[in-house]
Amino acid sequence: PHQTPKRLDYLSRPYHYVRNYVFMTYSETPSAKNYKDVESQVLRNPTLKDETERVHNFVSWLHSNGVFDFGCRTLYRSESKQDAILHIQVGKNKNTSQFQRKVIATQDIPAGCVLARIPLDLALWASHKDSDRMEISANVLLARRLLEESIRLDSSPWRSYILALPVHIDSAILTLSKKEIETIEFPYEKWRSLERARSLKKVVQSRHFCDLPCSTSLKYWALSNCISRPHGVILHPNPTLEPNFTALVPGLDMFNHADIGSPMETASWYVDTTNREFVIYSMKPVQRGEEICIAYGSHSSDEWLLNYGFVLDSDYENAILFEDIKDFAEWY
Repeated sequence: PHQTPKRLDYLSRPYHYVRNYVFMTYSETPSAKNYKDVESQVLRNPTLKDETERVHNFVSWLHSNGVFDFGCRTLYRSESKQDAILHIQVGKNKNTSQFQRKVIATQDIPAGCVLARIPLDLALWASHKDSDRMEISANVLLARRLLEESIRLDSSPWRSYILALPVHIDSAILTLSKKEIETIEFPYEKWRSLERARSLKKVVQSRHFCDLPCSTSLKYWALSNCISRPHGVILHPNPTLEPNFTALVPGLDMFNHADIGSPMETASWYVDTTNREFVIYSMKPVQRGEEICIAYGSHSSDEWLLNYGFVLDSDYENAILFEDIKDFAEWY
């Protein structure tokens, strides 16, 4: 159960075979007495020193997996390679008591520069085909994967990444009451949010989510991270198709959001299917010490609040977004 999984080609094999090969390698069932120990590590409220230690361990884990583009330098410790052009900075949010992370440029970076390459094998995956078959959302399926790895924490190859995930996630869709969600002004958005909140809260107790005896708090933590942090990934030969995987991508999910087209949107990413990598690149010149941000997409204010825990200042996002005229007609 402690051997390192081999590098696999996610593109040429059916996903469930890959999933079984990698994840059944770690099939040792943890004893019941270990659950509280795991929860105390994952859900413990960290001090600033604890938080920076977790980020340092995460950066070391990236280095051990061949990703040398990230570093971390704080008051307590320095962890970086000489050629690392990105640093993860840890601090406290001025408006809340929670910790905040930023990805900072360590040097002047021109437009079109590759900032990082992250192997597909480092990501935690959920297949939309599997989620359709099981009649649960890909986010829920991904949360189940995260929860399974968290429970077998010490034998999981993602241990350092799991411990680097935020303890407190503001996914309001999981915490707001039905009465609060009903204050949404747009009827369709209100209906969709109520349905999603109901199904998410119900699935926590469902056997499709997790049949391991862990706390509800840990389940909500896994769901919150898998609602606010994952990326939709296209691994089709045809790039015009919809994403067919949802993934937690270590490193890529450390970048904060910037409005699409704003001066703060300085980076983007794509999947290099030939080399099986996530490639993060600069969209415009970035000065040394400047934060590098990536746009998470276009969403209405309600979606930003319910799924990501914040609302943007941009007036453009203070609207409901329609896929096409048919979508608008159905809403109307």
